Amino acid sequence: MTAARPTAPVPKTTTEPPGAGRRPFSTAPAPVWGGAERRTDAHTAIGPSYDISRPPLPVAGCETCRQLAERRAAARAAFDYSAVGDANVLMRSHHRLDHGT
Repeated sequence: MTAARPTAPVPKTTTEPPGAGRRPFSTAPAPVWGGAERRTDAHTAIGPSYDISRPPLPVAGCETCRQLAERRAAARAAFDYSAVGDANVLMRSHHRLDHGT
């Protein structure tokens, strides 16, 4: 009878490739709330009805609109685009509350 040969010790941990323990990325489409019958025309659209990529225009004869337009112009001249955006938000809010548009 031959004696058993000693074997190399087995490591308690193994090296896995990066991301081996993560779940695979799902390619399933995101759920659509409201079903496929949801309409996106002008009558059911959610959000503003104006183009938000364009700055709001001051209303002629309105002192508040004029002040906000001057604030926006000064911020644009100073390359302070955060203040330009703030002035646009204030003017849109003013339009909505005081001019009804």
